[in-house]
Amino acid sequence: MLLAVVLAATAWVPARWASNDVRSLDLVGETPINCLLLERPLWSAEFSKAAAGRGIAVLGIVHSAADAAGVKPAGLAGLVFEGDSEAPPGAIRLLSRAAMRFDP
Repeated sequence: MLLAVVLAATAWVPARWASNDVRSLDLVGETPINCLLLERPLWSAEFSKAAAGRGIAVLGIVHSAADAAGVKPAGLAGLVFEGDSEAPPGAIRLLSRAAMRFDP
């Protein structure tokens, strides 16, 4: 399962999303965005299922290992760990902008 998520992630064009209203999916319909990142209060099985039906992966954002512990993923395609410390097992790591390196 984790391998499938990692392989799919190479083709994702993500965007942070601030809504779990199924109608908001219309906003990305004609864009290259195919992956939405949602904070925990917005996780919704209904939204995740509707997005998946449109070929859009929904990932939950977590900020600590404690935040990821015992997660009931609500139909999410996976978890994204946002922070500079080590990501919890099974989560994709998303560095903060300050920690990203752009030099060769």
